[in-house]
Amino acid sequence: MGRGSVGRRVSRAARTGGGRAYSRRNTPWSWWTTMGLIVLLGVVLVGWSRHQRMAVLTAAAHGTPPTLGDHWHEAFVFDLCGTLEPNPPQNPNYATAGEHTHGDGNIHIEPIGASDTGKNATLGHFVQLYAGMGLSSTSVQYPGLAAYHNGQKCGSKPGYVQVEVWDSPTAKTGHLVKGNPADLLLKNGQLVTIAFLPKGSKIPKPPAQNIANLQQNMSAAAGSTKMTLPKTVTTVPASTKPVTPGQSTTPTSKAP
Repeated sequence: MGRGSVGRRVSRAARTGGGRAYSRRNTPWSWWTTMGLIVLLGVVLVGWSRHQRMAVLTAAAHGTPPTLGDHWHEAFVFDLCGTLEPNPPQNPNYATAGEHTHGDGNIHIEPIGASDTGKNATLGHFVQLYAGMGLSSTSVQYPGLAAYHNGQKCGSKPGYVQVEVWDSPTAKTGHLVKGNPADLLLKNGQLVTIAFLPKGSKIPKPPAQNIANLQQNMSAAAGSTKMTLPKTVTTVPASTKPVTPGQSTTPTSKAP
């Protein structure tokens, strides 16, 4: 290319001064298009996510009981080798636990999210939300004690995890839970005894005070859409049961 041609191009660029014609020819349209599509996609995804969340909450509020806004109760107790353990104290995380206790020997079933409602409201879910508590078809653990495992001796006989349920505070007879007791669906007014006993042992109901608390709580909840209980802090007395040799007595959680 001759010097004259280069000079003419430089002169033409100088005359335009980077004007509109030059800008239009050099605008990065592909970049702007890509950025626009990214922004649009982000808006769509945010809207879809919000729609899905609302759908889940709506199902939780109008689906299978217990639903959001329900306030159910059931009495419970741990029977470990024939010793009825004290009522576990209030959950440290009770404000964020849809199933919790207030140290009154009752499970308070107050769903605060979809994970607490319907078929998710199980005995295992309550146990999972309480630090140091455990339950399965083969083992059980009371807060502050070592876990008991099927076959471990209760006195001179092997013990096994057994859970018995009474359908109402006044029910005369109960029934053993078949399969994994953690899958037991919580129901309003039930009585539940979580036991580790030799097979064939008589499993007692929860203590009379726990049942009285259940009836009081049910009556209060029936007259109010939301019952607020005082924050109670109780201490779990030390267990008087002999410890199986080799079994740790170090608490797995500290009472609030």
